[in-house]
Amino acid sequence: MADDHRDAAPDHPATGLLARLRGSAPADEVLSRHDCHLDRAEYADAVPLELVSGEPLVGLATTSAGESFQLCGGDERRPVLYYDDADSVLVLGRDLAEAVELLIGVPYLLDIMHTLAGRGPAAATAEHEELAAQGIAADEARSRERTHHRLAAELGLRAMPVADLLHRLHGTAEELAPGLEVLWVDGGESNPIPHAVAPQA
Repeated sequence: MADDHRDAAPDHPATGLLARLRGSAPADEVLSRHDCHLDRAEYADAVPLELVSGEPLVGLATTSAGESFQLCGGDERRPVLYYDDADSVLVLGRDLAEAVELLIGVPYLLDIMHTLAGRGPAAATAEHEELAAQGIAADEARSRERTHHRLAAELGLRAMPVADLLHRLHGTAEELAPGLEVLWVDGGESNPIPHAVAPQA
């Protein structure tokens, strides 16, 4: 089980994580390196996505290419969604804490999402290992790992292995996708956005 590999840390805080994120230079550095830019939240707010339930979506960040991260209800205890350039959404975590653990812990997350959706977490983990080996020197990898653990502790989160994070992501997305129907609403038209990872029919 993934929990067996988690660092000891306080239970997920119900509130205050977003403020700590926005006030943390290390968090900004790590997330920006992973192409999640908190200073571009207003661009995420401009993306015309809505939940069928009527619950609002609040922009958290965007990538350098404009894909967006959205918090359901603006509530840190609610799920976080990622909307990508393939016109699909992915549940990143059942709450903001899970999503941030994923975003700080999987450097090449955005590069392996299609593998995760199509071939599952084991294949995505293998691809991530290949990308990390090609893109990060050994000394730098060790330095980033130490930074990851320090940042997780600073934020009151858990530093988990990539494999555990991706398995949890896949399971959470399959579980929550049916209850989070997303629409693209623009020009008076509403079109459903499929989930990249959802239960098999």
